[in-house]
Amino acid sequence: CICSTFSSLALRLPKVPSEELKASESPSPANSSSDSSSNSSVCMQGRGTLWLVAGYCLVFACLFSLGLQTPCMAMKLDRNLLVKPKGPLPRKALPVLAYLNLEKQVDAEVTLLQCVEALLRWCTYGEANCILAFVMLAVFAIV
Repeated sequence: CICSTFSSLALRLPKVPSEELKASESPSPANSSSDSSSNSSVCMQGRGTLWLVAGYCLVFACLFSLGLQTPCMAMKLDRNLLVKPKGPLPRKALPVLAYLNLEKQVDAEVTLLQCVEALLRWCTYGEANCILAFVMLAVFAIV
């Protein structure tokens, strides 16, 4: 990234031909009427562009708020992975795991807003890691 920045500074801009430069500096009186009509068409294009940009901003705001409220992280527990042959517990512990209902206690779907809120809450305890994580998520990732 740094090398590409320095290499772009070494590029030279192309020179403008002198004839085009002189023509653009001194408008002729014959072209003034056509310039006013082209200025009005540019103005009309500006209004259309304004509505287009406003529409894009509205769509962005809707999709951005939807993205902040959509679950992006999840944790699911499968109790069958805790008992043998895959897990460390004997097969007889399965009814105890069913009684404890660990899936309901552990399963969670989290949105970005919930993550930011939790990090902000943990920042009040003075954890430097949480403060850094909050800044990185809220400022650098979301904003």
